[in-house]
Amino acid sequence: MGLFGLGKSNDEKCQHWINKGYDIYKKAEKKYDSELYVISAKCFNTAIHYDSESSDAWYGRGYACYAVRYDEEAIRCFNEAIKLDPELKPRIKYLSDHDEFNMQHTLKIDLNPLSSNYETAKELANQKQYESAIIFFDKVLQIRPEHLESLFGKALSLYNLERYDESVSLYLEMIKLDPHNSEARNNICFSLLAQDKLEEAIVYLDEVIEMQPTNWSQMNNKSAALGKLGRYEESIECIDAVLEANPKYVDGWHNKGKSLKELGRDEEAEQCFAKAKELEES
Repeated sequence: MGLFGLGKSNDEKCQHWINKGYDIYKKAEKKYDSELYVISAKCFNTAIHYDSESSDAWYGRGYACYAVRYDEEAIRCFNEAIKLDPELKPRIKYLSDHDEFNMQHTLKIDLNPLSSNYETAKELANQKQYESAIIFFDKVLQIRPEHLESLFGKALSLYNLERYDESVSLYLEMIKLDPHNSEARNNICFSLLAQDKLEEAIVYLDEVIEMQPTNWSQMNNKSAALGKLGRYEESIECIDAVLEANPKYVDGWHNKGKSLKELGRDEEAEQCFAKAKELEES
């Protein structure tokens, strides 16, 4: 118990509730009963009421909260437990390293919340848990609104959730902070193209191509956008520049064939499709 315990009787009550918490936790573990995990957490909370400096009580509550994904509360409890008993740190680190959520940065949260929240956000995004990732990117941005990596990560998560306009807004914030950021412009193009906002997309595609003259993919996207707008001659001119520099670019041949076909130049279109097929099979 802590240095400032509330007396023997309270110590005994605290230990009683710790034991009860673990007993209920074990029952919950056998059949993964979330309600029992919550009851277990409440038992540990009662123990903390009797001795707020009981590292065992804080640790037990952290464990119970962790089991039902009350992650922020689990982090708080684990940190309290470590403050009271640093020897618990390896046990919690082991738990973090062997859990699918992998809270490896839990123990750093008090020391460097920006870094720990960012790493957690990245990990969640990698696991395609985009809604959860956004929560942690926002925590970073509350601390440092100009954190470019978090702006980018949040924008990409929004894109993956098909929240394209919100995604574009964040990329524009990045460009204000870093006017030469080609990656933000690049992703604005994808968000606009996903919505068939072709005229707007072409504006940003031109900016990307100016900054990255060998970005064949975006030159091809510009050609495709021009084709969708019925500007077939411009589309062919755009893709010809790609094919001249990179004659093995399969998508370019497909794209050129489509525009030629729309212009009624069927023989030339078939030649392009044949070239694309040849490259795909080689």
